[in-house]
Amino acid sequence: MALLVGTAGIPASTPKAGSVEGIKRVSELGLDLMELEYVRGVKMSEALAKEVKQTADSLNIARTVHAPYYINLNGDAKTVKASHKYILDSAKIGNIAGAKSVAIHSGYYSGGRPEDVIKAIVKEYSEIVKVLKQESNKIILAPEVTGKLAQWGTLPEILEVCQQVEQLAVCIDFSHLYARELGKANNSKAEWRAVLELVEKKIGKSALKALHIHLQDVQCNNGGEGSHLHLGDGQLKWRELLAVLKEFNVEGWLISEAPSPEIDAVKIKKELWK
Repeated sequence: MALLVGTAGIPASTPKAGSVEGIKRVSELGLDLMELEYVRGVKMSEALAKEVKQTADSLNIARTVHAPYYINLNGDAKTVKASHKYILDSAKIGNIAGAKSVAIHSGYYSGGRPEDVIKAIVKEYSEIVKVLKQESNKIILAPEVTGKLAQWGTLPEILEVCQQVEQLAVCIDFSHLYARELGKANNSKAEWRAVLELVEKKIGKSALKALHIHLQDVQCNNGGEGSHLHLGDGQLKWRELLAVLKEFNVEGWLISEAPSPEIDAVKIKKELWK
């Protein structure tokens, strides 16, 4: 697998509505990948998921999934139960559509100690993966490094959970890494090398051969991540970051979550192939 580049959801320039048309537009743009955005709920039917798979396979377009934003595996019993369903539904429909990885915002600290939240997250993911195994669903669950300080999900926290639960791998959003440091760190080649070295040390070199990545520029505020921006409209040194990814021979799925994602995805792919 190479490092495939694509869009978060249907490209803004897609002339007709729908995921199938989005896949076709991604192919027209010379991109490799479309992330199926279930962020407002898993509303894609099994029939549509099969159509997405058929179209994407015919055009050699890879797929990933972004699970709903409403997930909180550290919430009350009702919230946790609903979160299980959101993740399992994302994994089921994503698998039917041929996706290989599901990006997940796992939850919030909610005043809890980080070590206690990790224990809760491990417990819930373990139960979810048990169901996936019963269903013979091998899709990877990828807890995402989050951008807001109130959200659970630093890189070390996620890697610790990945060490304890099968079928998990990290989704690294590099703008979130930067925003969690309020724009004061995680914006240099040395720091990005340290990030990739940590992933390799904690969950293995194979993780860098199937890495789920989000990349866009970002406006930071006192709470961490503010709004997503196009590359170059903020301070993220994205070209240097891509150089480090190439240096480490990273493979997997790189998704632009910029306001018009195809603009940055095309730019990223051109830079990678220089």
